[in-house]
Amino acid sequence: MTLQITLNWLLFAFFTWISVELAYTDHVSNRLPNRLTFALMAVGLTINTTGLFVPWTQAVLGCAVSYLGIRLCHDIQLRILGKAGIGLGDAKYLAALGAWFGI
Repeated sequence: MTLQITLNWLLFAFFTWISVELAYTDHVSNRLPNRLTFALMAVGLTINTTGLFVPWTQAVLGCAVSYLGIRLCHDIQLRILGKAGIGLGDAKYLAALGAWFGI
């Protein structure tokens, strides 16, 4: 029981640290680095192979649907207005959230 609680706290700390780092980096440079978004996504998918937060199928579905939904909005706005309104780093971060918490 104690090991599970420790693991949950470590995962919470990792998720929080990466999210705060992404928020700061986005605020300073308006960019979300792939190394952080992909790390968050990979850990989310990995921990959900055991169904820690959500079943793995929901994690994969959440990752894919989140990314594709924002990507679709990005592409539509790019075609209509000729400029991007939302970056693809945001889509990757939302996909990472989908990997952690599912659809």
